[in-house]
Amino acid sequence: MMITKKRTGVLSAWNQEGMVWEMEPLRRNPHKAFVKVRADHEIGGRITPLKFREANGEPVIIDRILDVRPAPSLKAGGQGIRYTCRVRDKEIYLFHDRDLWFIEVD
Repeated sequence: MMITKKRTGVLSAWNQEGMVWEMEPLRRNPHKAFVKVRADHEIGGRITPLKFREANGEPVIIDRILDVRPAPSLKAGGQGIRYTCRVRDKEIYLFHDRDLWFIEVD
């Protein structure tokens, strides 16, 4: 797959068959922080996040998953699977929206 960036900021990707996809760039949102997630993928399709890391940040281990449900992010916008997690005696919302993961920040 080859990816190029146009002057407009739109990304284009070509696969081996020559098909083209265009993706809008991620817009900055002060209430949304995209994160890298290490997760356990079960055979039945269930995904259990184990830890996450913000860009250039230290890994944060998820102590416990309290709830999993489809839900919108009211602060940051977006729709996906919301994981209510306990991290260092605090509850946070971790969202899986298509192929991206993000957390809500104040």
